[in-house]
Amino acid sequence: MENLKQDRLQAIQQQILDKLGLPFAPNLTDPKIPNIPPLLRLLETSRNAELAASRVKHEDNYHAKTKTIIMFPEKAPTIIREHSAKCCFFQFREKASRLRISKATLDVFVKRNPNASSTNRDPQIKLYKRVFPVTEGIPEKELVTTKPIRPGQSGWYHFKVKKLLREWRREPHKNLGVEFEIEGNDGSLSLVTEGNEAKKPFLEVFTHDTGNKRRAKRRAGLDCDPYSHERRCCRYELTVDFEKFSWNWIIAPKRFRAYYCTGECQEIMLPMYPHAHMVKKSTGKRPCCSPTKMSSISMIYFDFNQQIMFEEVPAMVAETCGCT
Repeated sequence: MENLKQDRLQAIQQQILDKLGLPFAPNLTDPKIPNIPPLLRLLETSRNAELAASRVKHEDNYHAKTKTIIMFPEKAPTIIREHSAKCCFFQFREKASRLRISKATLDVFVKRNPNASSTNRDPQIKLYKRVFPVTEGIPEKELVTTKPIRPGQSGWYHFKVKKLLREWRREPHKNLGVEFEIEGNDGSLSLVTEGNEAKKPFLEVFTHDTGNKRRAKRRAGLDCDPYSHERRCCRYELTVDFEKFSWNWIIAPKRFRAYYCTGECQEIMLPMYPHAHMVKKSTGKRPCCSPTKMSSISMIYFDFNQQIMFEEVPAMVAETCGCT
């Protein structure tokens, strides 16, 4: 039984990488999890999604479905001079470029100096997009939008940038990034654009779930423990613990119950999922105990570029077992 569990764990480990489109596990050294509002929301969403996911079956029962990406500023293109305003450039890589965007917000933190006496009158944050021509490393700027600054406190400011992102995706070469500017600042206000992990700007992209969903019929099955001596096809508990894999790139969940199926069957069919008990090869097909219903899990993780991905990974939990 223990060998069977280890085989299942190895199969599930590889399956997760395949479904996330990762050739191997990202090797991150002590990744810092930013304490930013959208990540806290995603963690709560991930917890709430577990029950809902178990009741939905997807037509594409293999590939992970991206729901949210949180991007952090990267180094600007070499055409932009190093000492030019640094904030902010966001790189759209292959996975993000293929997704349909439903909503996108760019967030920046405005800090007030508590020791400064403010004489600001109606200060505003202006968001500009950098555009060509670029002269001696300094790009031209076009105003995207303006927001008034709330009096008396530090805080986050959110800018809707869905239209801007669509422009960049149509013509990636025009993506030179954006810049923020505070108008009417007497020195008591400052933009946090680098250095502070918890307060640095970020781009949050929400995507459409284009997969068709349909309700899955509940099917009965046995649940057993290792000491039950049950010989029939049965579902047994199996916990996947990412910390034991040394997968520190996964933010949540740290572990989940995948379960696996094993036992005797009378019907003939090959297993659909790696949770199934492997059948010995023979000239005649032998019975197989395998999952009759699978559910998804929600995962939040760092990709190779330390962007935060929120994805639904289908067919990861064996809900019921049977001879199918």
